[in-house]
Amino acid sequence: PNGKFVYSASLAENRMTVIDIESGDAELRDLDGPTHTLVDLQITPDGKTMVAGGQLTGKFFFFDSEDQAGVPVEKVIDVDAAPWHPVFNREGTRAYFANKMADKVTILNMETMEVEAVIEGNGLAQPHGTALSADGRYLYVSNQNMNMVYTSADGSNPGTVVVIDTQTAEIVKVLEVGTLPAGAGGRPRSEEHTSELQSPDH
Repeated sequence: PNGKFVYSASLAENRMTVIDIESGDAELRDLDGPTHTLVDLQITPDGKTMVAGGQLTGKFFFFDSEDQAGVPVEKVIDVDAAPWHPVFNREGTRAYFANKMADKVTILNMETMEVEAVIEGNGLAQPHGTALSADGRYLYVSNQNMNMVYTSADGSNPGTVVVIDTQTAEIVKVLEVGTLPAGAGGRPRSEEHTSELQSPDH
């Protein structure tokens, strides 16, 4: 958040690149263990912690990003298979991510750095990307459904976007979309549209 560093992780080896924006210098940082395949680095709003999921090992990493270029590993926990694309709430107290190979979504308590809840159910089929509504009430999860876990009323197997109420950790709607929906993202809404955020359709 202070704009001083950019971090990028390798999918092929246990290595991260840390780039100093002012100088343009880059340093490499290595991780221990088998190839984790870190998918998507995200930093908490306060800039203190960076997280990433290990697709191949089911490990979830917490890095101390207050240390700036050092980014030492602060904690590693076991989660369900293929943790992908974490997203934080505005306060940075919760993190949400898809477990692509487990057909689940995980909620993390960032204060304890532990799993708070695991969600599974209708529409979650190879979940990929996650995005929060601007008010943090609804989590939108794209699902590729190439494993055909989800079947539509007409017998087809479309991709889906599952809407989860973050207050109850329950699935409230399944939207059928095109083939292979992948990453997801959101942006803040203007003040005149805040009333729309009370509906999972927005």
